[in-house]
Amino acid sequence: MEPLSKALRVFPMLFLVMTPVLLRAQPAVFWASDPVAPGQTVLLTGHGLGQLTGDVTVQRLADDAPGLSPTSQARTEGRAYACAALQPSNEAVKFILPGSLKAGMYRYAVPTVAGTVSGLLNRPVIWWTQGDLGEHASPGGELRLFGKNLLGPGKTAAVLLRGPESLRLEGTGTTWALRVKLPATLREGRYQVFAHSGWGGPAVSRLWGGDRKSLTAGW
Repeated sequence: MEPLSKALRVFPMLFLVMTPVLLRAQPAVFWASDPVAPGQTVLLTGHGLGQLTGDVTVQRLADDAPGLSPTSQARTEGRAYACAALQPSNEAVKFILPGSLKAGMYRYAVPTVAGTVSGLLNRPVIWWTQGDLGEHASPGGELRLFGKNLLGPGKTAAVLLRGPESLRLEGTGTTWALRVKLPATLREGRYQVFAHSGWGGPAVSRLWGGDRKSLTAGW
């Protein structure tokens, strides 16, 4: 029984030592309730969101033209808005997107005692792609994208292919699905597929969606 009694004495001590470390864990957001429009409520779920040190801030990203090369920064426009945090808990926090904002893509920041966590709302996300040949697409054929935030109202969607060649194509559809006509001269090979909703500018690595989706062009 002696080893067991020692273990029981040590366990509470370990818990007391580890508790401050757990409380200082960096906050994280796992999911955000977008697409979202001005005047609507945003729900963020994650970890460490209960002990806030101020309001949630939101700022709109400028609608610069998308490019073919990644950039490290996204340009914001206008002022940052302070939004009251609603029902904050360790796992979630809500806030209302200001009604005076223009529709678009937004950067949010949630300040907590363990640090600030930030992210993007209305960023394009590709769930899956489908070519006219199923998992493949033929030069001159069609590519379809399924996801969310793929097209902003009143905007023109773009689809970027990067592989044997890089090209930007216009996509048509809705916020949930896009169709793209592939050029007959498309080189055969494997491509990364990205989507741009018309909101947010040229930062491919952060504002284009779907950097893990790929396409094989050819028969």
